[in-house]
Amino acid sequence: MNLIDETTQPKSDLTWLWIVLGIAGAILLLALIAFIIRFTVNKKKVEKKPEVQSLKKAKDFDFDLESIIASLGGKENVLGLELHGSSRLFVKLNDMKIVDKEKLNSLGIRTLEMSEQLVLVNENADILYNKLNSL
Repeated sequence: MNLIDETTQPKSDLTWLWIVLGIAGAILLLALIAFIIRFTVNKKKVEKKPEVQSLKKAKDFDFDLESIIASLGGKENVLGLELHGSSRLFVKLNDMKIVDKEKLNSLGIRTLEMSEQLVLVNENADILYNKLNSL
């Protein structure tokens, strides 16, 4: 004996339709929230850090060669130069301890120390290389 009268039950089950409509509504709501966030939130402006020394254009850049050579410990302390790209100059030195890195930094040349070499980093390192080689 069946206790449920099948004649009073609906013939079709629309549960799948409500599930699909619910998922579509959730996707539309998330897209709307993402759109609102993307175009209404104020973006923070990133401030650039001031450079140690403002660099001039390559055509009129003039290095203070005497100060640079003195900061490297003199001509006799420099064993060799090797240019990597246009911004890195590898300087092989006799004695790394006598290099005045603060002075080089104040001249607009950043330094990196590697075993027996000092890397001079400047956007015009190629010009510095040519000028040091001409001495």
